[in-house]
Amino acid sequence: MSCDHISKKFDVNNARDALIEILKQIDQDSKLRQLRESYSTDMLKYVENYIPLVNEIQYKIISSYGFLPDSSGLIDFTKKVKELSSQDDLVANLFDNFKNVLMPPLNLRTKCI
Repeated sequence: MSCDHISKKFDVNNARDALIEILKQIDQDSKLRQLRESYSTDMLKYVENYIPLVNEIQYKIISSYGFLPDSSGLIDFTKKVKELSSQDDLVANLFDNFKNVLMPPLNLRTKCI
């Protein structure tokens, strides 16, 4: 499924809803919270353990909006959300919040530099 096919159906409201749902699921997942804290000083373990679980949450949610539940669907979803974020401040803010959740904590990033 390509982003072009979805673009007619996936609008600003869908982007808002999907991002809110993704952020909520990540926030409520105690395992993710524990992993984020446990691997705050080890970038490799963070990427190996935290990111795949976040991706699984995203796959499940984006599939309900017509995207494939895999990395290609996630790429299409991200492209579409990025496009819609230029049209809507709330989508832009939610997308920024998501990127901040996905990025490792500052203490982890600075140890890798």
